[in-house]
Amino acid sequence: ERWTMEGPTHHFALGIGHIAHKIERLARTLNVEYVLVTPETKPAL
Repeated sequence: ERWTMEGPTHHFALGIGHIAHKIERLARTLNVEYVLVTPETKPAL
């Protein structure tokens, strides 16, 4: 549910494994939005 609330389209990145920190660093460098969705992530209200 959290995943679909972020509204992903065909313009998203999916990281498999323990590389979230690398994707986050790249997003900050490129000044683009980065959202980490995990089973523990609470939905935004």
